[in-house]
Amino acid sequence: MKGVIAPKKFVKQIHLNVVPQIGALLENGFTDEEMKMVNETRKILRDPHIDIWPTTVRVPVLYGHSEAIFVETRSAFEMAELSEALDGSQSVIHTEDMVTPVDAAGSDSVYVARIRSFDRTHFLMWNVADNIRVGAATNAVRILQKHQELNG
Repeated sequence: MKGVIAPKKFVKQIHLNVVPQIGALLENGFTDEEMKMVNETRKILRDPHIDIWPTTVRVPVLYGHSEAIFVETRSAFEMAELSEALDGSQSVIHTEDMVTPVDAAGSDSVYVARIRSFDRTHFLMWNVADNIRVGAATNAVRILQKHQELNG
């Protein structure tokens, strides 16, 4: 194919492309980055049985992690309640506008948009954050602060 660039760092050309693999492929078919997402989520939420099915994709942007998230809840919810919970979350900006990594660059907030529901126990959402400013360490500190706030 004309214009193909031989990959040097990634498994496929990254220029003008997206690559659905971040990290090494493991025996279970997931990558080590995807398993990190599974394990961190289970640890943070203190639920070793929560199901997480990530696909990580390398996208050539300067800053930003983006996720399309499918959620199944244990109990029924109303969209208004979900919106209210997001609006009241610290460091979260819930918006009806389209949000991209360019919009999140330079911010310490996590942006949540495109919330849509299949029924009263399933929904989808899109979130974006500047991965240079908001990441695992920042979120761990925020969780610890919230835990101390709630438990004295």
